Amino acid sequence: MRDKGAHFHKCDFQAHTPRCWGNHGHERRDSARDFLDACRAKSLDAVAITDHHDLAFFSFIKEEAAKETDASGQTRSEVAMARRDRSH
Repeated sequence: MRDKGAHFHKCDFQAHTPRCWGNHGHERRDSARDFLDACRAKSLDAVAITDHHDLAFFSFIKEEAAKETDASGQTRSEVAMARRDRSH
């Protein structure tokens, strides 16, 4: 059965990473984790990274996000893909 209901997601379409605040050092992985933790604390489903100079931090955030798992041990990306497949 195809899901035809409305779905609402909490998003932030103007998010700046620590890179935008002048973080250029070796602590990028820790800062990426902090960024993701802040997004989770706000219960965000999606963010648009809108740093002013470049997207150098994106790869660190993507790498850290790939490590996240839910209570069952599945990565969050696996859970999101499974949800998407069920709705089509």
